[in-house]
Amino acid sequence: YSTYYTGNIAKKIKKTDDKLTIAPGEHKMVSMNVSYNEYWKELVPGCLIKMYVICRVSETGQTYADEDNFTIEKPKLQIKISESVRAHEPCKATFVFKNPLDIPLTKCRLTLEGAGLLKSMAIAIEGEVSPNGMFEHTVEFPPRIHGPRKLIASFNSLELYNITGAKNILCKKH
Repeated sequence: YSTYYTGNIAKKIKKTDDKLTIAPGEHKMVSMNVSYNEYWKELVPGCLIKMYVICRVSETGQTYADEDNFTIEKPKLQIKISESVRAHEPCKATFVFKNPLDIPLTKCRLTLEGAGLLKSMAIAIEGEVSPNGMFEHTVEFPPRIHGPRKLIASFNSLELYNITGAKNILCKKH
């Protein structure tokens, strides 16, 4: 199941009913493969997944239940910017990450925020990010206010969303 950060269930991802014969004292490992195509449309923000296991011994009626929670890991959006940033002088920030998927990323959008650096902006990215390819986009802007600042960025596409990154910047006086 995909799960909200509150622990509430969002959507069922996959279910299986297996019957096993286990001899006394024997241990068996059971696995269930879940492909990207089976889970990606079911994820909610946070990418949390909850897995339940319920076992019943048919001869005795005894049951065993357990659960596990985990998070789907996503790449970090790296932000590269010059060490020498000055207020009111153009600087370039480059945003980079590797597409971890075997499919292209479409309808891509990069959102930027940075108090005192630039006005919030959403940039529609032309084209696709190739399967297992690198995303790289450079934005030029003149920081508005000197002092310690933080640039925050988020990449979203139809197939992969909320790829985030942040960079502390010391913006010097003009």
